[in-house]
Amino acid sequence: LRLGLASQRDGKFAEADRLYRDILRQDPTHFDAQHMLGVMALQTGHPDRAIELIGKAVGLNPTVAAAHGNLGYALSAMKRHGDAIASYDKAIALMPHFAEAHYNRGGALSALKRYEEAVASYDKALASRATYAEAHNGRGGALVELKRGADALLSYDRAVALNPRYAEALYNRGNVLNDLGRWEEALAS
Repeated sequence: LRLGLASQRDGKFAEADRLYRDILRQDPTHFDAQHMLGVMALQTGHPDRAIELIGKAVGLNPTVAAAHGNLGYALSAMKRHGDAIASYDKAIALMPHFAEAHYNRGGALSALKRYEEAVASYDKALASRATYAEAHNGRGGALVELKRGADALLSYDRAVALNPRYAEALYNRGNVLNDLGRWEEALAS
């Protein structure tokens, strides 16, 4: 398993795949090998396969928050946002301060145009990790949709303060500044 994880981390996916499958041939109920095969499918652009593989892993051990979170991420990639939210909710029930699950849940809620709930999810992600620039940026996007430009600007400002080279947050910040009639600042952003 350690060799498979190292191979996966180094981008040697064929080698990691072989190692994980060797483990599963010896022990078809090996949670970690099954889960990491699914994560690798997600990493290599096969979210449909990831759903199948991570779903099997969750069936083997439904008590691992990361597996539910990864399943949610794969479901979101397939535009199955309602199912993704259910997976994120399971992850959060197992690990209430799972910042990534709250953040990804916010993204799925935004995709469903449930912006108030999205802001609440981003807020929970930020309560768990205040330095989560992506959550500040996502929160800003939901606030823009709620026509709360001044609040969105504060979120984008926080994202950029945390990561001054965060191009997406700078772009989003510029758009809000433009909407607020602050054109010079918009251009700079």
